[in-house]
Amino acid sequence: TYHPYILETLKNVDFSSMVYHCVDDLSAVPGIDQKAFNREEQRLIGGCDAVFTTSESLRDKCVPYNRRTYNFPNVADLEHFSKARHHGSLPDDLADVPEPRIVYCGALSDYKVDFQLILTVAQERPDWHWVLIGNEREGQQSELVTLLREQPNVHFVGYKIYADLPDYLRGMAVGALPSLINDYTRAMFPMKYYEYLAAGLPVVATQLEFTKSCKSGMHVADTPETFIEALEELIARGRLTDLEVKTYVADNTWEKRLHRMLSYI
Repeated sequence: TYHPYILETLKNVDFSSMVYHCVDDLSAVPGIDQKAFNREEQRLIGGCDAVFTTSESLRDKCVPYNRRTYNFPNVADLEHFSKARHHGSLPDDLADVPEPRIVYCGALSDYKVDFQLILTVAQERPDWHWVLIGNEREGQQSELVTLLREQPNVHFVGYKIYADLPDYLRGMAVGALPSLINDYTRAMFPMKYYEYLAAGLPVVATQLEFTKSCKSGMHVADTPETFIEALEELIARGRLTDLEVKTYVADNTWEKRLHRMLSYI
């Protein structure tokens, strides 16, 4: 399970093992009853045969309730995203966007994404074009997103199915992780990191916890000025080589990760 509220459902279900894959600190999502959520999560963790987390902070949160807690950061489907490094046509809604293109791919949530940072960079460097792949979260009314939609060099292409993502990433220069720093994001290990790398994109990110241990193919920036400097450097250096992708992604594929997880179970 990926969610704590499962125990009542399992009361009359026969199973041999139970594994909790904790991939986010859902208790930190705005609007969640944090105390109730953590109480149910702790009850679940204590009854699991194994707990897997995607960040050290999540491991630290879970391990007091189950010593069989192991940290395995998110990984990528290397074969799938490597298609972005093959020659091919670009989607119609991307082909007319000028280069260089900077991509953010994921939910456009105002508690995750630093929209002010994107806006500042877009206004400072009108010659760079941002492509935002994803939808706003349900019920969100962000004034910053409204301002971004007015920028001629920010392009909202909406939600795209997983199968089509390599076609979009093929046309990008840099993969961006412009995350806010808060209780929710501190526990994140963005799946997009290795997906960007697998697609041949160098990455620029704000200072999330995972950036302390992961450096491959990535520049880390903590201000709009340093974010712009990092983007400028990565755009100038170009996309990653096949050797760099192989080196950076290495064991961080679903096949290898699953093999390790199953060995613990």
